[in-house]
Amino acid sequence: MKWFKKFSAKPKFDLLTYGSLKLGKDRKGYFWEGIVQFPNLDDRIELAIEVEDENKPSKEHVEIINDFMENWEKVEDDLLTHLATNFKNSIWAKSKAELRKIYFLASLELKRNKEEFWLVFEPNFNEESIFNFLPRFTIRNKKIIWSNVT
Repeated sequence: MKWFKKFSAKPKFDLLTYGSLKLGKDRKGYFWEGIVQFPNLDDRIELAIEVEDENKPSKEHVEIINDFMENWEKVEDDLLTHLATNFKNSIWAKSKAELRKIYFLASLELKRNKEEFWLVFEPNFNEESIFNFLPRFTIRNKKIIWSNVT
């Protein structure tokens, strides 16, 4: 039974008042992940922070995430503009206002270089929609550098 306790007890990191993150590892390295609630979002999101080795997120990591979330309205507006522009003149054409109702931020990941964020939007369960599509974005310096919607 001792071996089970060794594997089940993961280190924990409290990210201010937003929530707790647990250490994980994949083939690329270590990351901290958890479900958090930012004050300016209606829904809880999955947050991941890639780190070097098994280190806890640094003060710099926390500041980068805080800065990103403080500018969320502008970032969200840019993302929705990108979606609306790319859906324009298609059978999936929607206004920014409609897309804001349809989608919510589900996942945010700060990459190891501390310059890139990966984001995933999911369809809102409370909105009637034929959209069963998960828009994904990579953002660097507050600009979209990649999206699965082009």
